[in-house]
Amino acid sequence: MPEVSTLRLPDCCSNTVLKWKNTIRISVLPYFLHKSAKADFLPSLSGNANFNYVGNPSELSVEIPSLTEPLYFQGRDMKYGASLTLAQPVYMGGAIKAGYDKAKKENEMSQYEIKRITNNIIYNAHVYYWNKVARQEMTL
Repeated sequence: MPEVSTLRLPDCCSNTVLKWKNTIRISVLPYFLHKSAKADFLPSLSGNANFNYVGNPSELSVEIPSLTEPLYFQGRDMKYGASLTLAQPVYMGGAIKAGYDKAKKENEMSQYEIKRITNNIIYNAHVYYWNKVARQEMTL
């Protein structure tokens, strides 16, 4: 019977367990928040466009006593427009920098959380593996 110190869980088992664990994927989210907070320093550009077609345009007929014929107005059947906005915050009282610093710390914290979750997963895989080995040896 081999010594306990030389026994190890096969690396392929650890890698398989880590590959299929969704908890690790969820803990990566603060990394993307850090990227978003960094983008708050840059100006934002937004655009808008619209087009409306009116099948029956508005019509207005006004009779004026001094004129022999009434005045007749007809609206257009198409309306369209576009706008473009560029916004750069000038002074926010340090809110952008504070948000960026917070996101940086959350990113760092998420890295430690990933390490913690990974270690817990590997530990649990080892426990299950060695419990199974012990049960098999006890049944022999």
